[in-house]
Amino acid sequence: MKRPWILHLFLMWSAGMSDLIGADNRGLAPVKKRELVFLSGNLTLAGTLLVPDRKEKCPGVVLVHGSGSSDRSNPWTKAYAEALSQRGIVVLHTDKRGCGKSEGDWRNARMDDLANDAVAALNHLRATRNVDPARVGLMGFSQGGQVVPLAATFSPAIRFAVCVSSSVIPMSEQMLDEVILSAERAGLTREETRKIGELHDLAFRFVDSRREEDWTTYAAALAKLNADHLKGNAVLDRFPKTRAVLESE
Repeated sequence: MKRPWILHLFLMWSAGMSDLIGADNRGLAPVKKRELVFLSGNLTLAGTLLVPDRKEKCPGVVLVHGSGSSDRSNPWTKAYAEALSQRGIVVLHTDKRGCGKSEGDWRNARMDDLANDAVAALNHLRATRNVDPARVGLMGFSQGGQVVPLAATFSPAIRFAVCVSSSVIPMSEQMLDEVILSAERAGLTREETRKIGELHDLAFRFVDSRREEDWTTYAAALAKLNADHLKGNAVLDRFPKTRAVLESE
């Protein structure tokens, strides 16, 4: 069933954001696209720059993906990239680290790592000839809405931050819902899904306590589930395998 009112509201919102950051919103602009790469630490990340056909310098925004695997083919972020660029905003639409053409592995990334990726993308955007560096910011989707405020504390160059469908519950609850849904989609039994939920609880127990015995308990439970060759081993791949990653949460 088509829902044209959703598209209408989305386009109204896009136009509203354009007005808010001073973009030229006098009708839809033709958009030029070009592939690019930039560095974030030792990683090479890839993206597409969408540039509206305007004579003056334009505001710019970096789109920040949510949890899991996501790249420029994501229909959600792609729709925003198209709509915003047509309304006078230069958009940098990247592949998340470890996805598409970007190096790295999002599964072993800390929130700080993802925030630094966003800052690196923004710095590249600010140096683009068509962009007004005084009007650049970040837009995060889902878990990206938690990355964006963190990134904004890293750099004063981030002049605005937009969070789309960001979580309003603690990270532990959000991740529990996500892993349970992933387990169900993978076809795990109710008992296997229960064990996945218990593993999640053990992970966050260690995050809260930082105690050696809690790490040992979590690591042993993860090893056992991997040894059991669950049909949903892809679900287990979402869990941190090193203490350093968990300690960064």
